[in-house]
Amino acid sequence: MTLRILIVEDDGLIALDLAMTVEELGHVVAGEAAEADAAVEAAGRLMPDIVMMDLKLRRGSSGVDAAEAIHGRYGIRSLFISGNIDGDVRARVAAIDPVGWLHKPVSPTALRRILAEFAPACLKPAASVTAPPSPS
Repeated sequence: MTLRILIVEDDGLIALDLAMTVEELGHVVAGEAAEADAAVEAAGRLMPDIVMMDLKLRRGSSGVDAAEAIHGRYGIRSLFISGNIDGDVRARVAAIDPVGWLHKPVSPTALRRILAEFAPACLKPAASVTAPPSPS
C-alpha cells in the first residue's frame, strides 16, 4: 500500500533526504512543513496517512505540540524522528498513539519496516455493494 506522508522537519537537507527515501520506498510525500503551525495547517489541508515529525522545529516550535494538535483535530498519527528522544517525551506523546520513533540519521531499512507495519492500519474497509432487487 502506498502511504501519503507529511514530512515535518526544520532542516532542509534532512527534509530532502527524508523525502527522497520516502519516494524510493514507494510512498508519496503529500507535503512538507518546518514549524508547528504550518504542520497543523498542512495536515488539515492535505489529510496525509501519517506525519513524520521532528521534535524540535523552526522558530522554537515543538513537534510534540504539533503532533498532539494534528492527532486531536484530524486523528492522524505521527512517526517521530529526532537525534534526541528521551523518556519524558515518549511518556508525553503516549496518549496520541505514535506510530514509532526513529533516530537521526534515519535508516531507510528502519523506515521501510515501520511504514510496512503501519500501512495495514490505513486500509479503509470497502463499502459493500448490493445489487438492486430484480423486478418481479
